[in-house]
Amino acid sequence: MTELNTRKRRRALPILVLAACLLSSCDFQSVAVGEWDVSFDSRDNRSDDVWIINNNDQIILNDGETAVTIPVELAGSRISWAIDTEEIEESVSFAGSVNGNRFAGTLYTQQGNRSVYGQRLTD
Repeated sequence: MTELNTRKRRRALPILVLAACLLSSCDFQSVAVGEWDVSFDSRDNRSDDVWIINNNDQIILNDGETAVTIPVELAGSRISWAIDTEEIEESVSFAGSVNGNRFAGTLYTQQGNRSVYGQRLTD
């Protein structure tokens, strides 16, 4: 490698470090933020819920009768959350990913896993 190329690389390094620092401090809104019409198959019947994911790392799970707010992890297009429900003494967790205005994932329960599908609700 020539001395000129080495000097160019040394000059570029501080610029790349500065750019990485600036980008890491920016607050990007996750692609999952929004209101979702969610369907999943349960043992007895098909269930339809509304999930509201906000940029404060929270998700509101609303089945039409009860709304529960819990922490959610958002990483790029990935969504995950977990909850221990006292009423039925069960742990439930979810892992999925968003693709445009749709998402898919798996709901993990002690009674078995269920496929979950969501479509973004529009205003």
